[in-house]
Amino acid sequence: MCAQISQMEIEIQGIPQSLRHQYQTRLRNAKADLTRFKKTSKDLHTQFSRADLLASPGRAGTPTSDEPYGATSDRTRLLAGTATLEDGTRRLQESQRIALEPRTRVPRF
Repeated sequence: MCAQISQMEIEIQGIPQSLRHQYQTRLRNAKADLTRFKKTSKDLHTQFSRADLLASPGRAGTPTSDEPYGATSDRTRLLAGTATLEDGTRRLQESQRIALEPRTRVPRF
């Protein structure tokens, strides 16, 4: 994903000055989202790794036959994190699509 953002930065340099600010704002938002999602992913991974290490059989973090995905709150948090990551991915892909759209000619007066 970082290579795609770098490519978008290069593409923005070729956009006419009158349109550049709009795309720079979108790119800046995409970069901020990517940074936020990476941090969230890292934090969740650390949190769940720690919970798995400290959990004893039958406690949260260890699935039982009645709870195949672990504790309900853990599953809910994972689903929410997944939804957030999917939304960020969709927004980054949309930003990339917009940045890579063919440039329209702006009439010169």
